[in-house]
Amino acid sequence: MGVLVEESILLITKIINLNTAWTMIHKYIGPTSRDETAPYSCEYSAYTLRELVDEIIHDHPDEWGYIEIKDLHPKCEYSKGHLVTMFPEELLDKKINSVMAHGGWTRMDYYVELDNY
Repeated sequence: MGVLVEESILLITKIINLNTAWTMIHKYIGPTSRDETAPYSCEYSAYTLRELVDEIIHDHPDEWGYIEIKDLHPKCEYSKGHLVTMFPEELLDKKINSVMAHGGWTRMDYYVELDNY
């Protein structure tokens, strides 16, 4: 993907997000795989895991996938603006350190690193 195309996608995402309270932005970090999926770093307004889950559900109502916590087994499944499964309650108020994503088309999986966990 060319730099101009990547910057255009990022700009369009920012413009769309200006109309909502949510600010999840996916930054393409490539390369794109044969199946057209790609890795992304994520910028977000969430501070806790609970807020991040809410942000993903509200920002991307047509997507489906998983939200996983780095180095932990629990993962959360979401589909079309709804949760299918959820993290244990004791993890939801943990602070987020970083978020990466991988996907394309309508599937996007998120990989969360919690702060001091």
